[in-house]
Order: sequence, then C-alpha cells, then structure tokens
Amino acid sequence: MDKLKFHIGIFLIVLTCSCEIDLSGDHPCQGNGEVQFINRSTTGKTYEVIWDNIRMATLSPGSESETFTVTAGQHTMRWIVSNSNTNACAQANVSIPECIKETFFCSN
Repeated sequence: MDKLKFHIGIFLIVLTCSCEIDLSGDHPCQGNGEVQFINRSTTGKTYEVIWDNIRMATLSPGSESETFTVTAGQHTMRWIVSNSNTNACAQANVSIPECIKETFFCSN
C-alpha cells in the first residue's frame, strides 16, 4: 500500500509540472548582447556615443539611451562632445558577452 501511495504521488507531481524546455539551442540573444549608455557629465555637456564608427546616441547630461542589441564580441566605443570631434572620454575597445546587458557611462 505504501508503494502505491508513493507512485501516485510521483504521478501527480509529473502531471502538475508544465515545464517547457527548449532543446533547439536557438535563443533570442544567441550571438548578441545588449548595451546601454549613460551621460554622467560633470561639465554639463551633451555627448554622442560612437559605436564601431556609427553614432548610436546623443545624450544630454544625466540622460540614458535606449537599450541596443549588438553582436557579441569586440567593439570600439567612443564618447565625443556633441557637435565636435573632441573626445569626452578615452576611446575604449570593449567585449560584449553573449546574452548579457552592459551599461557604459562617461563622466568627464
């Protein structure tokens, strides 16, 4: 009788678990990561974020960008003072991990 109760208990646990397992290996973030940028300017200047030579965002002091999906791996990031070619922060080579969100800021 005790053995029967044990089997019925296991059966009920299996019935109530409606887990979905994706075995395909395809995930929305596969091969990608996310980045976001924040202007923490102490000089009150607007910055532009240049990502792999493409202007990604223009940020007024204290503001933050939307979240961007980017390819995981190595990238070049540059912060410049808006409407100029003057670096606000040093150029950086960054590595974006797959399926992770990274937040970057410049505070000059």
